[in-house]
Amino acid sequence: MLYTDSNIVEQNLTKAKEFFGKACELRERKGCQSYKVLNQSGY
Repeated sequence: MLYTDSNIVEQNLTKAKEFFGKACELRERKGCQSYKVLNQSGY
């Protein structure tokens, strides 16, 4: 989530998608949802 909307690190949606994909592989529901949103947005 830090890479999507944070003041701590610079926004990087490509990196966020990578980590959401890994979370989805581990069957984390929110990771899969976020991955799907970024994928549909063209990232």
